[in-house]
Amino acid sequence: MKKLMALTAATIATASMTTTVLAADDQNVVGDLRDARASYEALSTQLELMGYEAQDVNFNGPVTMGQKVEVYEERHDQLQEVYNELSAAQ
Repeated sequence: MKKLMALTAATIATASMTTTVLAADDQNVVGDLRDARASYEALSTQLELMGYEAQDVNFNGPVTMGQKVEVYEERHDQLQEVYNELSAAQ
């Protein structure tokens, strides 16, 4: 009986730690997505002021938050190259 109670207590403790870690990971992904989107939108706005029209980011079909972060970061990198070229030409 003592082993069962110890095993139950250990299982509950492990489950609560896992839940906390998963919740923290979700918050990190949400924060990463918010940061990536804000960075993309800021650079997009700057380029529009320079006369370049950036395309909106659209997601066709269901994607995870992590995939969205990757798309925004990739698009930001592309816009950064355009910004560098436009700045060098001036």
